[in-house]
Amino acid sequence: MPDGYGPRLVWNPNGNGTRVTADLELPEGSWVTYRVCLGKYGAKDVLEKTCGATITDFA
Repeated sequence: MPDGYGPRLVWNPNGNGTRVTADLELPEGSWVTYRVCLGKYGAKDVLEKTCGATITDFA
């Protein structure tokens, strides 16, 4: 990915209403683009049709 890192995946296998925390070791002060999707954890398969809108934020 030019001028950036990734993609990086963070999985939450614990179900609806739970959270996970991940340290992606991104440079502080950089921009982060992400989206939330459903997936099949065992196969590490992202279900693209379930993804929400892309969000860009400041790290």
